[in-house]
Amino acid sequence: MTGEPYPNVYLLSVPNLLSTGIFDGAPVKYILRRRKYISPYKFEFHAGGRTRHPNSCIYLENGKTVYEVFQELRNTPEDMLFDAIPIIVSSAVNQLNFHLWKGHSNL
Repeated sequence: MTGEPYPNVYLLSVPNLLSTGIFDGAPVKYILRRRKYISPYKFEFHAGGRTRHPNSCIYLENGKTVYEVFQELRNTPEDMLFDAIPIIVSSAVNQLNFHLWKGHSNL
């Protein structure tokens, strides 16, 4: 073992997953109460004070929330993780950061 972190180390929390950079530049929609699109500023203001899981209100192009994607990836067997990411996340994957993360893995 080289001391490099395994990919699932990044799946301990949503912030850890986001730190991989695989969502950098992904188009998202901020939705509150499943009915209203809002600006990122208003979302940050609202999420900072009232929402326990603000990532449940951030939707990717495929219609899944960041939190839903996290849950699916966290439940994926480690040896299948890199194959599952493009399927689960769809077009929102930042390919450069995905390949950098994948390249640092022992899988």
